[in-house]
Amino acid sequence: MTYHRLLIACIALLMLGTSLHADNANVFKQGQFTAGQFKNPRGWGVPQWLHKQVNVITEGDQTFLRITRAKQGHSIIGSTLPLAPTWSKLKFSVWVRVKDLKKGDAGWKMSRIEPVFPSHPKARPPVIHCHPSDDWQQYTAEWDVPLGATSLKFMVGFWESSGTFDLKDMTITVSAERELTAEQKATLEKMRLGEREPQTIPANDYFASLKKEFTKIGPAYFVVGGTEAEAMKQLRNSGEAITVEGQPFKHARKVHVPGGHRHPAHVNLAQRNREPIYKGDTVLVTFWAKGRKKPQKVDDGQGAMVQPFIKSLIDGPKHRQLTFYHDRKALTEQWQRYFILTRTPSKWDFPPGKLELLMMLGHKAQDVQIGGVAWMIFPKGSNLAHLPKKNWSYLGRAADAPWRTEAAQRIEKYRKGDLRVQVVDANQQSVPNAKVHVAMQRHAFLFGTATANPVWVDQGENGKKYRETILKYFNGVGPENSLKWVQHRQTNAFSQANTKQLLEWARKHGLQTRGHVLVWPSIYHTPHEYKKLAKTDPVKLQQIVRDHVTNYVTTFHGLIDDWDVTNETGGNRDFMDMYGPMEMVEWYRLARAADPNVKLTFLEPRWNVRADHGGGLPAELREKHGGWVGYLLANNAPIDRLGTQGHSGFVDRLKPNKHGKVEPWAIWDAMVARHDKDIVVTELDVRIDDAWDPDQLAYQADVLRDSVILAFAHPRMTGVQLWGFWEGRHWAPTAALWRRDWTIKPIGQAWIDLVYKRWWTDETVTTNAQGQTTVRAFFGEHEVTVHTNGKKQTQRVNLVPGQDASIVLRLD
Repeated sequence: MTYHRLLIACIALLMLGTSLHADNANVFKQGQFTAGQFKNPRGWGVPQWLHKQVNVITEGDQTFLRITRAKQGHSIIGSTLPLAPTWSKLKFSVWVRVKDLKKGDAGWKMSRIEPVFPSHPKARPPVIHCHPSDDWQQYTAEWDVPLGATSLKFMVGFWESSGTFDLKDMTITVSAERELTAEQKATLEKMRLGEREPQTIPANDYFASLKKEFTKIGPAYFVVGGTEAEAMKQLRNSGEAITVEGQPFKHARKVHVPGGHRHPAHVNLAQRNREPIYKGDTVLVTFWAKGRKKPQKVDDGQGAMVQPFIKSLIDGPKHRQLTFYHDRKALTEQWQRYFILTRTPSKWDFPPGKLELLMMLGHKAQDVQIGGVAWMIFPKGSNLAHLPKKNWSYLGRAADAPWRTEAAQRIEKYRKGDLRVQVVDANQQSVPNAKVHVAMQRHAFLFGTATANPVWVDQGENGKKYRETILKYFNGVGPENSLKWVQHRQTNAFSQANTKQLLEWARKHGLQTRGHVLVWPSIYHTPHEYKKLAKTDPVKLQQIVRDHVTNYVTTFHGLIDDWDVTNETGGNRDFMDMYGPMEMVEWYRLARAADPNVKLTFLEPRWNVRADHGGGLPAELREKHGGWVGYLLANNAPIDRLGTQGHSGFVDRLKPNKHGKVEPWAIWDAMVARHDKDIVVTELDVRIDDAWDPDQLAYQADVLRDSVILAFAHPRMTGVQLWGFWEGRHWAPTAALWRRDWTIKPIGQAWIDLVYKRWWTDETVTTNAQGQTTVRAFFGEHEVTVHTNGKKQTQRVNLVPGQDASIVLRLD
């Protein structure tokens, strides 16, 4: 018999996520035996309301976990251990010390360790009851593992009692294994995935019409019930079941959303697969919806919406959402059909209940109806070319679209200047026919990217490639998350030290820097330890937020060129509601006082044709000031720039307005006319459904290209910042410019071709009889080199709008 020792040892360290080492032992890691280290993939789950009752204690050379319960009741923590299918018996050992054990209200006086096989609830191993003792006591047990059990869950703590419960040195030994027969292997596979039940759909059912509609793809299989009525009953959580007339479907759910929710997911409809989904299956969900938003205290400028996506409920980093999380569907007051699909077959098997369709509705106060929800799969070998297709194009995409001529004229006028060069010899005599090469080194316009601290600090090959790519293809950076208040307080890669190191590195290499964000003004984006102050001591919280602004700007003084002072005020306005609109003015004043030289930006997702941003003022102030910026400037807030997020680009607004001007330029002109401030585009990315579909890849590249052209062609635009560039560390991986293996995508090539080829001065000219020549160059840093008669001279020059750019090169 082969014995494998599984070291869980020292539960306290597991709870901290520490890697443990076992000498001369095969150690369990993520479902398989490997030598060396063991890191619990889940850790010990500690409920938030229990975190003050669970501590890691060190006494002398001993480290152990302590659960403390002062009042009678339940104090339970748990951990789940994956099991191998060949294991048949486990030996368990743990050292426990229980003190001050008292009876609870139910008269029980219990502390115990309860093992459970979640997949086999009827197979209940004996519970270990732990008795009071001032000394450590060892408890052992041996448990039979039922065939097909995938995990063993431990629940440790008090049951309707109180006291102090210490644990240490917990070990498990696999004391017996089974040789799996072919029949047992087949049984395990069926238990793991389940078998699809045959489906007979009534001819008059809505699902029958869907099977007929999509027959060119292949045989559709409905994984949440075989009829429309059955599937709609599986929609959980919200709403009232209603019957619909005059539509292809009959059953719907009506949801009243009162608004004021912290997260869109707090009001939702959800379904889980009841039938297995196999590797190679393609998922397609279709549904109908309509909706109307209700009057908003602060209007976000958008209508009713639903945000659906399909996510995995299987643990592990490779199993995340199967469709794009941020795919918001804009609803009208008429029924419309929508699709959610994975255009590539699933890479994994999903047993019943392990995929969830989540339809988030809590974005705002709205009334929404959703019906005809049909969740189907098409097996391996289906003709995916006939899947429903989005029109991956846009008005103005054509190479000869009229707006391109105006953009080129604007760029020539606003983004270039005359660089005049005079070449003389040692006697100050003009040198005719000299070859002058003007080579650009860096743009004055910001072509930057958000950066991810965890990969930037990585000293491996990916970290090296990440840093090299930044220096080669971008002239500015801004930490994506590590300057956000919540993440910045962590002690991992998002820490203050790592963030400072990144910004110092950027300074060393001459990169522009942006800071995001000083105040994201909601309780949701506030560190956990301060959230309760909103109710218990709001005045104290007000001062903490103010101090945070001053401390941040002071800490990074000289390392940041441009701070986003506020962000997304439409959906994040708790602090303004608590303290009044003048509180935002105070944040800008504090930031200016902490660093008079840094630029201060007011950032919002999108602005409309009236130059208002999505998060407007309350109604009583809106009529007078139009929006937050008007109010802030009227109260002397020191705003330098207006920021507009660029998620999905600007090409949806390329159609000309009634004056013949494309809408992005019209909006930016209105912003400048109303507020007389420069503009910057932040968080630009272009997401697609399938990162391998040629049509979508071409569309994505063109959207980025045209969005950047639109921005570069506006005279008051100061820069464009991408919100990430590498698939291995990107909030929306399909939007990345480089794949995980660092091969470049068409969108990445579009960026390089535009910024570093088309808009990159690299020109050789010849001086005239007076030794003079002029190059029409892009604003920025250039290296000018002259060659003649074996002599060479080089000089750096910074071409700046409004400044004379004349240099003299002397050949000695």
